[in-house]
Amino acid sequence: MNPSSDMDSRSVQRLHKVLRALPNRQAPKQLTQHVLQTIEQQAHASWWKHAFRRWPRGAQTALISACLIALSVITVWSPWRFSLLHIPLHATDGVTQLTPLLTPLDTIISWQSALLHGLEKVPLHWLISFGSALGTLYLSIILLASLITQRFSHAHTIGRST
Repeated sequence: MNPSSDMDSRSVQRLHKVLRALPNRQAPKQLTQHVLQTIEQQAHASWWKHAFRRWPRGAQTALISACLIALSVITVWSPWRFSLLHIPLHATDGVTQLTPLLTPLDTIISWQSALLHGLEKVPLHWLISFGSALGTLYLSIILLASLITQRFSHAHTIGRST
């Protein structure tokens, strides 16, 4: 046996003995009440406010199915299937009334094809990153607007009560 490791184990045992002999400290009453109140609120919270694993099986299945369907639509859907380029614009009696709309429609079609042609050259991960950044910016603006609204409504309430 190594004397230094034997000395270490004895000191560790002594430390454990001293720490176990200390009395347990009580939490402040306000903290205890707050923790118990929070636990009670969480127990009575709606199911969708809980962790996903505590959701009902039907809701979990529905959400996962919706996400998978959305993912398959996004990955499989081709914008060219629903393109305005495939609208048949024959010179029949029904379409001749729409002739004044053909110039704006041609403009929309040319912009659409130019946009799609330009997007084909951009790497997909750039588009995903750009979309994520825009989504984050959008959510940040909504959060900022709600905080400002809440601040002004709170200040208005305080001003009215004094």
